[in-house]
Amino acid sequence: MLAPDGVTVSCALTVAPGAEARALAEQVDRDRSGTLDGDERAALTRFLAARATRFARLTVDGRAAPLSDGGAALELPPTVDAIEARGIALVAHRRAAVRLDDGTHRLTFEDRAPDARVTVAVALRADGVRLVELPRAPVVFAGHPLTIATAPR
Repeated sequence: MLAPDGVTVSCALTVAPGAEARALAEQVDRDRSGTLDGDERAALTRFLAARATRFARLTVDGRAAPLSDGGAALELPPTVDAIEARGIALVAHRRAAVRLDDGTHRLTFEDRAPDARVTVAVALRADGVRLVELPRAPVVFAGHPLTIATAPR
């Protein structure tokens, strides 16, 4: 989300059903109850959000724009067995407090999946700013950042 007062980057992470999903759930199931309580879910959310955003970087007009924690939404079945069967989905949000309403700005977003061979799809939404430059294929992968330009509305 591109807005006059900042940029919110949302990074999605999916853990497919199977052994990896089960192993992640078992790691945070400290009491071995087979069900993740609130603290255990929070620990898994923090771990996966850090993993999802590990390689995300934003620059505005050539200067690094630090991304701070903007929360995360976790879709998680209630039990370790169900997590193994259905997998895990998370969207982590990171926010950069930058002004985009005071002229034209060039933003460059860099990211890559934990597996550098995977392309990261990018969805852009502008609210209160105009996109004045946008590549035809807004995708990001290792060594291929996305650069756009914005202007006030």
